[in-house]
Amino acid sequence: MYSRELSNILIKRKLISMFDGLTQGQIERLMFIDFCLVFKGEFARSELMERFGVAQAAATRDLARYRQLLAEQGKPEPVLDHSVKRYRRVSDFVPLCQHNPDYVITQFNRSVMSIDGEWGNQGGALAGYFQGVHSPFEQRSRALLNLSSDILPSITRAIHQQTLVDIRYLSLTRESLKRFAPHTIVSNGHRWHVRGAEIGSDGSAQFKDLVLTRMRSVTGVDQRAPESALMADDLSWQQRVTLRLVPHPVKFEHHHEVIELDYGMTNGCLELQTRLALLDYTLNLWDVDCSQNAVLSGFRYQLYLDNRAELAGFDAMQRTPGFTE
Repeated sequence: MYSRELSNILIKRKLISMFDGLTQGQIERLMFIDFCLVFKGEFARSELMERFGVAQAAATRDLARYRQLLAEQGKPEPVLDHSVKRYRRVSDFVPLCQHNPDYVITQFNRSVMSIDGEWGNQGGALAGYFQGVHSPFEQRSRALLNLSSDILPSITRAIHQQTLVDIRYLSLTRESLKRFAPHTIVSNGHRWHVRGAEIGSDGSAQFKDLVLTRMRSVTGVDQRAPESALMADDLSWQQRVTLRLVPHPVKFEHHHEVIELDYGMTNGCLELQTRLALLDYTLNLWDVDCSQNAVLSGFRYQLYLDNRAELAGFDAMQRTPGFTE
């Protein structure tokens, strides 16, 4: 229940006194305003009305109360952009509450798209906060996340506003500064990645994934991402491929019916659709033997990629289980 989750947050962060005298609904709406400014960088009064079904007068009072609470703590208030009737955070904005990134990503994780593109129906306390805009998350995951509190919001704001960020990034070989245009946060089942385009010194855009936890710092750049760096131009992201998974032909030659039942196969086959950019993530997550002659040992490989030849030309297949064997 949202009320229990919200109460735990407030108690943990010692915010009970700040919201003293307010109803549960008022507190939820104030936290929603704060959340939008942190993770989207902007907020409109109409969002309160649509999200919570309140009248314009009630939404106006909530916004006034939120600004009052910021002022009482000496924190800068958001500025109204009259041209679009949206409040935007200022450069030195400090949120009313500290939003734990692990909690936020867990809640989003309960409502984002599954591998076959269907929306989940297990929305938690924060599910729906990005309704009406592109959700920054793709695929459910139990991946671990250990971030400083400002990294995830900086990424989600850039995704929502389609702007650039400068990322100080630690790879296996060195630390470097990357100018990046993120468009989605995606999980490979074990860790979170940011999908987007790295902008070269010549302005070129190269789409790739960066590991979220390897980001030492993320700084917003007041500059729109070039058209060539937007999701629409990420061809590997836009293209979907079909995976035909069958019981492993060697290990389960005489017990294929068991695997068919385990995975809900039809006519001995399970077909999955995934984005080309997620091809290797999906096959690794499902422990699919992608070798030419089904040679991988170990009980974990219960599935075999039946249409291996059809997918062999994609570079991502080089990173799948057994493909090079």
